[in-house]
Amino acid sequence: MIAPLKFRHRIGLIVVLAAAALVAVTAVTLVLGRRGALQLAGIETRYVPLVELDRDLKTLFAQIPRALEDAAAAAEDSTLRDADALYDKLIARLRAGVSVMLDNGANPVAFETELREYYANARQVAAALVAGAPAPSLADKIDAMTRARQALTAHLEQATTPDRRQLAAAFAAARASQRNALWLDIAVACGALLLIGVLSRRLIRYTVSTLRAVSIGVERLARGDVTHEIEVTSDDELGELAREANQTAARLREYREQAQHHAAELRDAYATLESRNATLVAAQLLLEERAEELARASRYKSEFLANMSHELRTPLNSIMILSAVLAENRDLNMTAKQLEFATLINRSGDELLALINEVLDLSKIEAGKQVMVIEPMLVADLVDYLRRMFQPLAMQKNLAFEVETSGDLPVRIRTDKARLAQIVKNLIANALKFTERGRVAVRVARGGRGGGERRAGAPIVEDPIEIAVSDTGIGIAAEQHSWIFEAFAQADVGISRKFGGTGLGLTIAKELAIRLGGDLTVESALGAGSTFSVVLPIAGPAVSEAPVVRAPSTSLAPPLADVRPRHRETASPSTARAEPGEAKLDGKTVMIVDDDMRNVYSLSNALRGKRLEVITAADGQEALDELGRNERVDLVLIDVMVARVDGYEATRQIRAIERFRDLPIIALSAPTMPGLRERCLAAGASDYLAKPVDVAHLLGVLRSWLG
Repeated sequence: MIAPLKFRHRIGLIVVLAAAALVAVTAVTLVLGRRGALQLAGIETRYVPLVELDRDLKTLFAQIPRALEDAAAAAEDSTLRDADALYDKLIARLRAGVSVMLDNGANPVAFETELREYYANARQVAAALVAGAPAPSLADKIDAMTRARQALTAHLEQATTPDRRQLAAAFAAARASQRNALWLDIAVACGALLLIGVLSRRLIRYTVSTLRAVSIGVERLARGDVTHEIEVTSDDELGELAREANQTAARLREYREQAQHHAAELRDAYATLESRNATLVAAQLLLEERAEELARASRYKSEFLANMSHELRTPLNSIMILSAVLAENRDLNMTAKQLEFATLINRSGDELLALINEVLDLSKIEAGKQVMVIEPMLVADLVDYLRRMFQPLAMQKNLAFEVETSGDLPVRIRTDKARLAQIVKNLIANALKFTERGRVAVRVARGGRGGGERRAGAPIVEDPIEIAVSDTGIGIAAEQHSWIFEAFAQADVGISRKFGGTGLGLTIAKELAIRLGGDLTVESALGAGSTFSVVLPIAGPAVSEAPVVRAPSTSLAPPLADVRPRHRETASPSTARAEPGEAKLDGKTVMIVDDDMRNVYSLSNALRGKRLEVITAADGQEALDELGRNERVDLVLIDVMVARVDGYEATRQIRAIERFRDLPIIALSAPTMPGLRERCLAAGASDYLAKPVDVAHLLGVLRSWLG
């Protein structure tokens, strides 16, 4: 009966049987209890009224003689009335219990007659005594009254006392019924427990035997004996477990056969792999050699760019300084044509410097060494810079130049001021270069319009600010939008010949915009002008994209001044006059430390033209010796890349001398790597200037330190 059932159904069967047994025991208990209650109720109905009547009649009958005795003793008629009242109550209670007395086999009428005769005689005796009659004269009546009382008492006992044998038999039957009910309950409960125990024992034995068989089969399977098969004796969960174990064993046997079948193939494959592994090891060694060569080539490239920057900037520094000195025409001995030539030389030097800077910027970006300085900047400073820097250039080409702003611009944004200025400079310079007539407009607004060609995978810039540069120039064909941001790319060879340039401006602007957490897009059509839009986050890029490397400032002027386009007008006699503040430099002594005589010659002539005294030194050691001999030096201009003792070490040794602790030292170098300015200041320099040196800017720095 149990085997065909599922395991959960067996447990349910036992629970149902236990519940049924509990219900049966409860039902038997209730039925027998009801039967006993009915028996007790019958006893109560049959005998309780008789007992109560017996109690009441005996109590009242006992009170009447006492009342008569009290009346006789007190000789008062009022006590006789109390006895009369008790008698009336006795008669009333007797008449109320007539039916009970009849059921008990008594004669209530005869008893009432005897009671009347007794009370009449007893009252006469009590009345006589109250009236004062002597007790001896009433002796016969008193004896008769006593005998009547005794007889009446006996009759009352007989009439109201229930049959004790019948009462005892009724109670015995009730007790026997209760005992039978208890034994029946016990028998039913024991039977139910016995049945549940038998079923549970069979269930446990069957379950344990099945589990043991499954456990033995699984254990043998775990030891690797996949030939053993568990005997399935049921369709319950344990049977399903046994069947699954048998299926697993069958699959393992199949896998073993397949493994044995493929063992030979694996051995052959292993031999093939070993031979190929030897080939791969050789290829890996070759790749490592190539990787080392690439790393060495990259290092050589970086060193070449650094050396090229220094080697190009050094002669360029002399060209720009000397051309600036010539253009000043302080002796008023140059013709207008000569002044024009000097100015053209200086402008060409500026353009050559811009080309060098673009190549170096691109190399830094590609090498991931372009350091971003993220700090707050005022939007108003940006707008003022755009108007102030590019309005004169547009006027030179007879172009309208407009800067528009929206009303919801934030007061500040977080970005790299110098890099943002470089981006905007490249975009506006391109717009001015490729626009012959019409206008160039710059719009600064909150939020991007979402137009233009976006790069694949470019992130959505949240809460952006957009700077859009629009022009009415030659425009760009739609098929060229996808590659105009590539390095050294220009829309047309004829454009390169006509307008010049390296084709790096848009590439650098694009990469810088991405580094600043934004993007640069273009909207253009051939012959219809172009709009380049740079979109940047107002809150600044993520820290991982552009770490902050210096304390923030609120002024835009320093970084924007670094990328300001430098164009000089032809010198005139008025420019030869001393500017305000030049008198502060009269008689001051400046030491120039540089191992390139061209730089020394150009700087010396430029400074002496401003009535400064100049002392020169070829390297750091010579500078230290000269300072030891000459205490008149007011300021030191030192190139960090000089022979013997370089500029860093010379600066540290100068600062170690007590009397030169406050001596202004200006470090000079070509900006070949990031962090050069910070390194110079850490060595003890007071300030830093990048080559080629702008004479006007140099004089301003000298005035700030010597004034």
